[in-house]
Amino acid sequence: MTEPSSATQLTDLTRSLAQTLIDKKASNIRVLELSELVSYCDRVILCTGNSSRHVRAIAEAGVQTAKQNGIIPLGVEGQGVDQWILIDLNDIIIHVFDSSVRSSYDLDSLWITAPEVSLESMGIDLPEDPDSDSDETPYFVL
Repeated sequence: MTEPSSATQLTDLTRSLAQTLIDKKASNIRVLELSELVSYCDRVILCTGNSSRHVRAIAEAGVQTAKQNGIIPLGVEGQGVDQWILIDLNDIIIHVFDSSVRSSYDLDSLWITAPEVSLESMGIDLPEDPDSDSDETPYFVL
């Protein structure tokens, strides 16, 4: 039996991390392929949380998933402030933002030429938007 290729391992780890972010209800998840653009990492994952607690919980889950996959983070920056947490996993860097901070720094535009890896291409089914279901009973009626 042969060992999985580095590309396969990278894809498996990316898939596992993306699924964790989805499970933690992160929004606007983007996976960008940077291997041809920079030398310090192969992929960047950008996502958004809706509060500082949510940002912290998403980041903690990402670190836990990396460790479960045998990857110890080289560094985690931004904890305590919890508006932008960067997790350096060597080949993959995860940025977890509060929505206002994400728009301020606009890394999406910085990497506009980077190819995006779709979650669907990694075999991840995105959950339906719960706000789009109009048949659901409201929590309260005015």
